Amino acid sequence: MNLNKERTVLEIVQDKQIPIIKGTVCDTQQLEIRILRGIAVDMLKVDTIYQRMINPSRIKKYGILNPQWLTAAILAERPDGSLWIIDGQNKAVLYSRSQVKDIDFHCLVFVHDKDSSVEECRKIEAKIYKNINENLKSLSTLQKIRSGVVFGDPESCWVERVMVKLNLTSQGFGSQKKDALEVLGFNQLHIMATKEFPCGTNELISSERISKMKSGLEIYKKMWAKDPTFTNSTSKKKPSIFANILRGCVLVGEFNENVLKNGQSVNFDNYLKWENFQFTNTKLVSKMIGGDGVSAKRFLHSGVLDPYNIYNTNHGFTGAGLIGEETLKKSLVKYGQKFSNPQVRV
Repeated sequence: MNLNKERTVLEIVQDKQIPIIKGTVCDTQQLEIRILRGIAVDMLKVDTIYQRMINPSRIKKYGILNPQWLTAAILAERPDGSLWIIDGQNKAVLYSRSQVKDIDFHCLVFVHDKDSSVEECRKIEAKIYKNINENLKSLSTLQKIRSGVVFGDPESCWVERVMVKLNLTSQGFGSQKKDALEVLGFNQLHIMATKEFPCGTNELISSERISKMKSGLEIYKKMWAKDPTFTNSTSKKKPSIFANILRGCVLVGEFNENVLKNGQSVNFDNYLKWENFQFTNTKLVSKMIGGDGVSAKRFLHSGVLDPYNIYNTNHGFTGAGLIGEETLKKSLVKYGQKFSNPQVRV
């Protein structure tokens, strides 16, 4: 038995039969090795358009600076000579807060062409950032979209457009208006904007899809008009909405528009107001419906239709304006699983 665990890189490539791909990508340049110290590190710049936001609690956990953590940061030098962090923001912050000025801060620097514009620099930096973080680290969906917008990724730009039109923001991304609502659970909004209502093949289709999402947001605002999270009545945080509930409200709007008849639609629409949901809150409802692929349908049935039927029973309402099993069966025939109850096996 061979107990020697030492291996050269070449031996690993050969033993694992890793395919050989000769050469390098054309039109790229090597990173320059540099060493910074003291004030030079303090003055490094961060472009928050594509960079993930620093997490103060994570920095706090590191404690006192350990020089062994200072592996090389990836920087970019723009035509004006300024240095911008592409990867290594945490290391730079740890170095700066230590106030130790005689320790080397190692860097690998991408030098932009002298005639590059700021916009061109950002696009290149964002691509490098995305490549590093997608292949070597865990990059959140929000960070992928944020960096994707910089270099014109169509899907990323569509998500940003949706957020601007709905006046939604997430960690500084999206609408920049002061009254923008903070999105809780960005992944759910991403599903809505890319899977359920993706950018259309023409502007008319795209506008119609944004209109449907806007209608769902209006339902959300009606249902949770005085909800603590929505109105920001319990903390100093921004007024916020849960994206999984928003998805559910959009589905509720589609159900009302496509499935219900006139009398049913009027009664149902009148029910969707804060007075009928004041004994719960969005935080509890969001937890109840979860964040999987059927959370919107779970909201439609468990969060809205079930309590609506109980409401009608308690008030003794009868007649054609109610939503019974027959209506749900017809919707199943006409729209398939779109409005189906995930709790019921068909």
